[in-house]
Amino acid sequence: MTPHTAFGIRLKDGLKKSTSVTTMYSLPRGKNRSPACTICVLAHAVSFCPGQNPILGPGLKGNWILRGLDREGVNWFALQFAGQAHVASGQWDEAIAKFERAVRSSGEVPYTIGLLGNALARAGRRDEALQQLAKLRTRAESHYVPAIALAYVHAGLNEWDEAFALLGQALEARDHWLTFSLTHFPVLDDLRPDARFKALVARIGL
Repeated sequence: MTPHTAFGIRLKDGLKKSTSVTTMYSLPRGKNRSPACTICVLAHAVSFCPGQNPILGPGLKGNWILRGLDREGVNWFALQFAGQAHVASGQWDEAIAKFERAVRSSGEVPYTIGLLGNALARAGRRDEALQQLAKLRTRAESHYVPAIALAYVHAGLNEWDEAFALLGQALEARDHWLTFSLTHFPVLDDLRPDARFKALVARIGL
């Protein structure tokens, strides 16, 4: 059982014990709850469960959570999780579309650019992935760019030496995205069989 699936099953069991998803996972908005936040968390869970999704059944096409994310004005954080849900199922066109929206709505947060570059590379659109990598490199000349954002793109390009070097930098920087990327996010799944990946997980103590 993959860590993605194990987490999904735990969340599924938690949902069964709750009378309302929103009471467990939504952030308050006045006296109401935010449906966008609920979608964000559920999309997060979906992204942990590739292929046969233990929460919502086989496949993701037509999934009501992901359909909810097609609305305008959805938070970029939810969109990037939805993109990862599509990555987990190998739905590259859908993943790229979600990541492109996340990039736009976030004002080009580096993490979203890295995720987009990863998906483009894994979809065989290498030149476009390299454009995203160049964008991150250019920004890094004048602004802070998390190493893990660059690692995402290099991983997608099968440039594993560069990816692992950058993941090591992310560890030194104590980037909180690294923990989820190593344990749950499907974006780095191609790297998991490598001994360096397992060593990195061990260094974190996971």
